[in-house]
Amino acid sequence: MTVLTLAAVSALPCLPAQAAGSLTVENGLAACMTVQTGARTTAHGTTLLDVTLDIRKPIGECGCTSAIVAYAAYANAEGGARSLLLQGRIGARKSGPISLPLAADATLIGDRPATLSLGCAAPD
Repeated sequence: MTVLTLAAVSALPCLPAQAAGSLTVENGLAACMTVQTGARTTAHGTTLLDVTLDIRKPIGECGCTSAIVAYAAYANAEGGARSLLLQGRIGARKSGPISLPLAADATLIGDRPATLSLGCAAPD
């Protein structure tokens, strides 16, 4: 295994570093879509998660008022406490791979376990 120092990562801005840590997915829309998680990486100080969405039926059939999914990423602490890292929205009209930002500052999550929560986006 190759270990890159912080200086090496900074010198190679196009090469993301692998981030470790377990990930729990809380999919409130499981009846309409599945989520397959892939690599968790760090690039430019941001932690990203590769996911593949499989839209099985319109998320409106799961109670959403639009085809927009809200997601939140949390760092899990010992004892069950969670710290919100980042939240956002993604389109859910078609299946396919996407990269989700989990933390805008990778030092907030590091190699800690994390939770990705998905549900209906609130109306604007």
